[in-house]
Amino acid sequence: MRNISRRSLSVAAAASLLLVVGAFVTRDARARYDSYPAHALADLAMGIARCSVHPCLGDDEEGVTEFLLGRILENDCDEFSDLRVAYPGAAASLKGIVVWSLDDELDDIYLHLTGFHAPGSIVMNELVRAHADCTIEEEGEEDAPSLLVFECDLDDEDGTTIEAAFAPGLASINIY
Repeated sequence: MRNISRRSLSVAAAASLLLVVGAFVTRDARARYDSYPAHALADLAMGIARCSVHPCLGDDEEGVTEFLLGRILENDCDEFSDLRVAYPGAAASLKGIVVWSLDDELDDIYLHLTGFHAPGSIVMNELVRAHADCTIEEEGEEDAPSLLVFECDLDDEDGTTIEAAFAPGLASINIY
């Protein structure tokens, strides 16, 4: 009888240890998963700013329209596309719309994301990591403490700027 209870105790202790270790591993994996959209957004924004991803600033209107296979919705002011159509590489982790400022060439790109729950501070840190010359200017909102707004000036020859604003569940990036 003693062997069974010692064995049961050993099995219970091992199971408890596995649960504790599993909880830490799961928590760490969940934190990485939760931050993945932030990394994806920073990579996309920097890719657009550096023109390593297309459509990017300076692309001509006809080329953008061709690239998007005509999947552009227009109103009196702007042109819109689904982010997943415009940037299929980001489709797995980001969803929202892209607003194009097309006037012969692409002047501004606005990314408006929904269901974005990653911390904006991670996006900010990733932009700095990706471009050492990225100068961050944070803008606080006293009446909206959950809002993070910052600007990243790339100090490149074109004077490219990435502006970002984050609120719970939403992100807005302007690249010009």
